Amino acid sequence: MSMPATDWVQPWGDRTTLWPKRMAYAVSLHTTARFAGRNLTVSAEDGALYHVHDKTVLTTPDGLRCDLPAGDITAGTGRIGTPDDAKSVHLELRLQMRLTDRSNLLINCRGVVGFDGGLNAFFSSNVESLRGSSFIATSHETDSPTFRWLNRRQLFGVGRIEVSKPSASGGELELGFDLYAAA
Repeated sequence: MSMPATDWVQPWGDRTTLWPKRMAYAVSLHTTARFAGRNLTVSAEDGALYHVHDKTVLTTPDGLRCDLPAGDITAGTGRIGTPDDAKSVHLELRLQMRLTDRSNLLINCRGVVGFDGGLNAFFSSNVESLRGSSFIATSHETDSPTFRWLNRRQLFGVGRIEVSKPSASGGELELGFDLYAAA
């Protein structure tokens, strides 16, 4: 859908309609991280990148046909919060992956988490489990010519987050995202 040029040059406060948005589902990302405080550690057996519908090609909203990656997480680190603000809902993940074509992929995720009951519930020792939502934007680095399009494209993830086995010394955090390409 194209818009007349005059719709794009209106002053910010004078718009009366939303700009057109197009998104296409690309892949899903699932990982389990162990946490001690706000630091997250992802181990090799704890995650994957896959397409829910078993598709291997994505046509982005702007018409680009791209092969879709799939593979397993080999390692990862992350953090909830920032060094400057312990109560921040900021989420960072850095995941190393081995793709099915034997190439490597590094995914950097930055976003926010929102727990049912607020962020303080994440550190409460009286909860048995905790759920919430998370939103991320990704950047990628790969050595694969097939998936090089990822190096130039940011994906947006909408996901869920679950905490199990929380204790004073840490626990497990399960993250699941559906990642979308936008135009």
